[in-house]
Order: sequence, then C-alpha cells, then structure tokens
Amino acid sequence: MKNVIISRNGPNSLHEEWLINSDAKSWDLILLYYDEDSFGTQNQEGKSYFYPGGKWEAYYNFFRDYPEVLNDYDFFWFADDDISIQGKAINKMFQSMNDYDLDIAQPAMSLDSYFSYLVTIQCEFLKIRFSNFVEVMAPCLRKSVVKDMLPFFKDAFTGMGLDSIWTHKTRKEPNKIAILDEVVMTHTRPVGGPLHQKLKEKNITFEEEISSNINKIGIKQVKPVIFSAIDRENNFLDKAQVTNLMVKEYFYKRKDFKDNRKILSRIWRMIKYHRIYRIKPNF
Repeated sequence: MKNVIISRNGPNSLHEEWLINSDAKSWDLILLYYDEDSFGTQNQEGKSYFYPGGKWEAYYNFFRDYPEVLNDYDFFWFADDDISIQGKAINKMFQSMNDYDLDIAQPAMSLDSYFSYLVTIQCEFLKIRFSNFVEVMAPCLRKSVVKDMLPFFKDAFTGMGLDSIWTHKTRKEPNKIAILDEVVMTHTRPVGGPLHQKLKEKNITFEEEISSNINKIGIKQVKPVIFSAIDRENNFLDKAQVTNLMVKEYFYKRKDFKDNRKILSRIWRMIKYHRIYRIKPNF
C-alpha cells in the first residue's frame, strides 16, 4: 500500500507538524504552493511545486503535468494547509483506509476546530462512522476515485460541491465513505480563507460554486448523514443508535466547542437529517 499527501500550501502552512512522530511514516508528501514567496522553501521531506489559482483546479493541473503520480499511489490525502495533525495519526488514517476497504474518508475533527458540518466532529467513543459525506477540506481518496473525479477537479475553484459528486459516484456499495473517529485533526482557521475571498473577487457566491459543480451531473447537494458505526469495543451501531449517541455527546459538550456558533441549531439540523427526513443510503 503506497500513500501520498498532496497539499495546497501558503505562507503559514502547518505541514511541518505532519512530520512530527513520523519516523515510520507510510506516505510521501507533495506540496503545491499557491503563494510564490513561500514556494520551495519549506519541504524537506518531499517535492514542492508552484501552482497558482484555486485548490482543486491546481490538483487537476498537477496530475495533468505529472500523470505518473496518479499511478504510483493507492490512497491520496488532499489536506488543507491549516490542518493540525501529526504523522502517527496520518499513518493510522491510511491504514484505516486499507483495513476497512474505504473509498473515501477523513479524520474526525476535534472540538477546538472551526467546522462547517457537525457530523465531522469526533465522537470519542467510536472508531469509525459510515456516512454519505466527506467534505473537501481534507478527504482521503482511493486511486480509482481520484481518476473518476479528475474531470470534475478541472473547473472546481474551491471544490465546494465535489463532496456531493463523489458521494454519488461511490453509492453502489455500502460502507465505502467514513469519518474516522480514531484519527483526529484540528482545523485551525475560521472557515473561509483566501479561496473564499477569491470567490468574492470573481463575484461568485458559495451557492453558485456548488451549483456549478453538481449541475455537471444533475444531482442535488448531499445532506450529511451517518448510517452506522463501530464503537471502541468493536460493537456495530445502527443508524438510530449512532444518532442518539451523537446527539447526546454533542449536546453535553456544546460549551466545549471552540466554534460554537448556533450549536443547538446545528444539532437540531442533524436530528432532522437523521430522523425526520429519514435519508437513506442509495446503493
């Protein structure tokens, strides 16, 4: 099993932290700098390139220029440069991709993360939650998924909406998408950042960016749902059980969230997606 991190990087990239506790690392590191001043100055463990522009279109251009990379690895982690995590946890993430035969996954996020989707926050009593959703911030993708998704990277500036497309493309089998609660990362900066500012400069709204991507295959935006889970004692939890656990854990920890904007509203939205709307996996 060969693994690689391909990251989009600027002047305050946290990638050096990924190399802590990484003596036995099972992955290579490729940095794609969007900031020319930072390019080529900070990667002692791998290769660096300068690719201006949006995040996912840079990935597309990189694979166009270096197609051999796509064939060299089994799993690809496309991590934002504001993700705080160390090498041992990254090893665990890649191993979990193989152990659970996953197509798409992401580390769960810590309570002190800035976040967009509540279900991505860690549930500490679980190992893994099987879902219909992994967001574009830090997805780990199997090679076959990357190849299938590559045409959709081309014009995806921020990548918003790609998560709905890869859900649609991997829905033929159960338990292929997951949030890894045994592997925890911290998103250290408020949601937004340079790409969102670039969208404003282009006079494009978030909704327009999402629609421009999902309309390519005529689908609706995914509502994030957890369908089942495995706990720390290897017990299987069905949808009702894992929903109850998440609601209780997030509610009792609501004051511990660093990003606690409308946290009760977010919990209620999660309940609606899991119970009221009764969203089911489509295999």
